Amino acid sequence: MRVSDDGALAFEGTRTGAVHVELRSDVDVIVVMANTPHPLDPRSDYAGSVVRVIAWRADPPADPIETATTPERRRAYENNALYSSEWL
Repeated sequence: MRVSDDGALAFEGTRTGAVHVELRSDVDVIVVMANTPHPLDPRSDYAGSVVRVIAWRADPPADPIETATTPERRRAYENNALYSSEWL
């Protein structure tokens, strides 16, 4: 997907090969996945592919806020800590 200067979206083709997504949640979540063509994909045929999902429980990090590797991850941990403390 490409976004032009005026905000218009343009489809740039499909990905080839494996795509890896890692999702971490420190609170209970429901994850919904859909393996469907992108709405802007101009192809007329349905081109689905195989999806493999691996899930596991991991030990929580000692201090996730201090060990966050990106600003986005740090904000996510801070927001989660705020949410958890408000609802406990």
